[in-house]
Formats: sequence, structure tokens, C-alpha cells
Amino acid sequence: MNSGSLQSLSQGLRVLHVNAGNVFGGLETILVTLARLRDCCPSMESHFAMCYEGRLSRELIGLGARYTCSGMLASAVRGR
Repeated sequence: MNSGSLQSLSQGLRVLHVNAGNVFGGLETILVTLARLRDCCPSMESHFAMCYEGRLSRELIGLGARYTCSGMLASAVRGR
């Protein structure tokens, strides 16, 4: 890594977690854990994007996480 990359990381990291599924399993558990423990790594700013409303979206909302649900995202993922 060059010094510019290291400087960018020290200023913070913005991460978009995208989930196209509509079931709750291992990946969704990890996403909820990231949202729940976000204060442990304040330099990482997590945002969550989902294709479907459900248990994951309810848990993220309950945790106060930045969350977006878009049916258009579901269409784009299915089209791949």
C-alpha cells in the first residue's frame, strides 16, 4: 500500500453490504453482528442494502443501522 492508501484508511472506511437473499442464515447473522458492534470500529461506516424486507431489515432498523431496501436492486441482481 502506498502512503495515500494508508491515509485514506485512517480517515475512515465506508462499506456497502449488499444482500440479495430473502432468508435469514449465516450471512445475515454476520451483517447483524457488524451493525450491533459498529462502535467497536468507529472508523468503518457500514451501510446495508437489501432486496427484500424481512427479519434482517427489522433487526437492522432496530439497531439503528443505515439501511436501504430496493425492489430495483432485486431486479438488477436477478438479471445478472
